[in-house]
Amino acid sequence: MEIFNTRILNNRQRWNRALIYAIGATLISVIVCTLIQMFLIRSSFIYLVAAYFISWVILESGHGVQKKFSILAATCVVFTILFSDILYYFFLGVNPLAAIYFIFMSMLSVNINNLLSLLIKAYAIYMAYGKARVL
Repeated sequence: MEIFNTRILNNRQRWNRALIYAIGATLISVIVCTLIQMFLIRSSFIYLVAAYFISWVILESGHGVQKKFSILAATCVVFTILFSDILYYFFLGVNPLAAIYFIFMSMLSVNINNLLSLLIKAYAIYMAYGKARVL
């Protein structure tokens, strides 16, 4: 009969585990989002799926209740969005610095399509922030 559960992780071990898995999930999300946008469809709804995936990985690997798990998820989604867009334009043959410039100019231009895309990306970040920790 086991009275104490000696296999549980402490707070630091959960954070380290969540951080490692979050980096892996971010890399997978960047690659998958770039490939989907290159070959199937160019849409911002892909980032909602990536945000859900990243937040689920952090939730399952870390089981944390602190705010730092949510901040980690939001940061990973921001990196996924930026690097996926940069890689998309880079693989189209655009210089990386020009790709960064083009991405920021498209975010700042006032167009209904760009505003909807920015709104969806912001919601993806918010969704990852809300779903990454145990409440």
